[in-house]
Amino acid sequence: MPVAARGCFPRIVEDYRTRNSRYKGKDTGKPANSDLVDGIRSFHLADLRHLWADDQALFPQSGTTFRWETWLRVGTVDRLRSEAQRLGLKLGPAPLHFPETDVILVHATPEQMAGLIHRTLCVARLKRSSTTADFFDGLPPRDQAAFATELVDRLRTAPRTRNGSVVCLLDTGVNTGHPLLAGSIHPDDCHVADPAWGLTDSSGHGTELAGIALYGDLTPVLDGAGPIDLPHRLESVKVIPPRGENAYDQLGSITRIAVEFAEVSGAECRRVYCLATSTDEDTSHDGFPTTWSSEIDQLAAGIGVPGGNRRLFCVSGGNVRNERITAAGYPGLNDGAEIESPGQAWNAITVGAMTDKQVLSDPSLARWRPLAGQGDLCPMSRTGCWGGGWPIKPELVLEGGNLAVHPFDGAGYSVPDLALLTTGKDHPNPSFTTTRATSPATAGLARLAALVSDARPDLWPETIRALLVGSASWTPAMLANLPPESPRKADYETLLRRYGYGVPDLGRAMWSASNCLSLIVQDHLQPYRWSEESGRPVINEMKLFRLPWPRDVLSGLQTVTVTMRVTLSYFIEPNPSETARGRKLRYASHGLRFKMIGPDETVDHFRHRINKVAEKEAAGGAASGSDSPSWTLGSHRRDVGSLHSDIWTGPASDLARRNVIAVHPVGGWWKERAHLDRWSGTARFSLVVTIDTGDVDVDVYTPVATAIAAMVTVMT
Repeated sequence: MPVAARGCFPRIVEDYRTRNSRYKGKDTGKPANSDLVDGIRSFHLADLRHLWADDQALFPQSGTTFRWETWLRVGTVDRLRSEAQRLGLKLGPAPLHFPETDVILVHATPEQMAGLIHRTLCVARLKRSSTTADFFDGLPPRDQAAFATELVDRLRTAPRTRNGSVVCLLDTGVNTGHPLLAGSIHPDDCHVADPAWGLTDSSGHGTELAGIALYGDLTPVLDGAGPIDLPHRLESVKVIPPRGENAYDQLGSITRIAVEFAEVSGAECRRVYCLATSTDEDTSHDGFPTTWSSEIDQLAAGIGVPGGNRRLFCVSGGNVRNERITAAGYPGLNDGAEIESPGQAWNAITVGAMTDKQVLSDPSLARWRPLAGQGDLCPMSRTGCWGGGWPIKPELVLEGGNLAVHPFDGAGYSVPDLALLTTGKDHPNPSFTTTRATSPATAGLARLAALVSDARPDLWPETIRALLVGSASWTPAMLANLPPESPRKADYETLLRRYGYGVPDLGRAMWSASNCLSLIVQDHLQPYRWSEESGRPVINEMKLFRLPWPRDVLSGLQTVTVTMRVTLSYFIEPNPSETARGRKLRYASHGLRFKMIGPDETVDHFRHRINKVAEKEAAGGAASGSDSPSWTLGSHRRDVGSLHSDIWTGPASDLARRNVIAVHPVGGWWKERAHLDRWSGTARFSLVVTIDTGDVDVDVYTPVATAIAAMVTVMT
């Protein structure tokens, strides 16, 4: 019943009961208000679904704790709070007060909420929580501290162990006294590249990254009610001075010093390095390696640092600088803004930003609108606007927030509603702040990588990179850039340049569902050997992997379309001198490729075909054509950099006959620069293969799991 009708409705019913209506002064013989009242069968208290003001499809499931945005009659907050406490329900610590309603968050199951409504009779409306960062960012410091205290009580932090999973932040330092960070970062795990800078986070950027690297966007975390597991910890190395900037020619050496500081104190930790800073001093570089990116390639490959450990780096692609971002100029401005150094590092995961932020709850922004559509490129993100054989960058995009478009000038402005919420360096005045662009996206990816590492401690950095990239997909907004029907391989160039392989899915990266199976190979090969006949290094070996597809299951699906994703990840040893000589394709120590057997091809023929292709490319020839038209990208576009990922789509019965994948070497400076005596080096690699039957309810996991001991057969 509308609020305005509550006062008059009893009188309407009483008139219906006691008198007839009149027309032109005469009694009509019909009860007054009969047009309204005759249509009423019964009266009863409104239940949950009657009060639900959102899409019915979003109504929570029975027994599931849900965040209810609860609209109350004015002045009834205390009544609801008292009854909620009696029932053991959690409320948001700070209700919102408006002229005709109060709004408070209630964490309850549908059954609990129904009981609360019937006991208090003060709930007027229910919605799913649409809290944005603006709600928490706009609270007074006292209320922010109350939310932080409430969250601390729900945290389960990881102990400080020698071999735990860690995100190491290479930034401006971290305020370790913040209550949401204190349990996950020890002061002894904080270092500084130059002692004169001090450990204090003077700008706040590092503390902001720390919150994202632990929690992701804090808005839904604070808005939630259940326990929060933090299985990984944080480290910090301050690499940015409190005033001024580092000299450009020192960026690589400062990064190396930071890595050494972190690993001296805890060498056995499984680290993910987060570097969310970049430089524009060498832009444009058109994809060519820089001294900084080359140093990161060396560090990732374990070159020149004691222990020789491989390392996973998540680096920012950089933000649009010194430009007025407008709705009319988007995304053209981004397409012309080249990824900054060190984002072109081959061995790192370079991170761009996308956005799902669309809700503008601030009443003062009523005529404003989000600049980027849901699932599209963040308006501040730079892109990999280069080609010619350089790696696909960025590899992944994550949430980086949005801009709000001014209704008159069309320019985009930063507003809290469209940002991510995170920890602020000045706790408790205030405890929270907002962040946006590629910095939180980079910290967000480092968080995902650490979660994968914690769940699977046996995985190499190369494998974690492969799993995250292999889990990624393009959103509908991204796919809208393709022609509506039968896109060609070249049409995917825009998607790769702006979004890389898309948005990673943590659940998909970590686990296989029954209708989605992932196979992981971690192996080595020696790419080259010395040939006495030719007096120089030549291609040495390939590896063939017989994959245990459930052939009977797939063959039985007949014409059902399935997808297979193959991702090959390895780290190269860089040699930037080769690019200086104009031999940019010899920057890498070695190259690896994957190929898949044809449906009716014998293994011997398959091996012979690959040998011809490998020798041609190793000799400097063009990359081979696609193995099959069923590949989305094809070898011409995927076979760049040190990470190759592609999607095969076709009939399940066809895939059933494609059960052998080869990993083989091509050229590199190990082979070409024989006098450096590196040609006998061993290359390790990770191969991740996923098959997905989509919406078809068929179990492809169990048949493989029962034969797990024979999952992979290796033939050299």
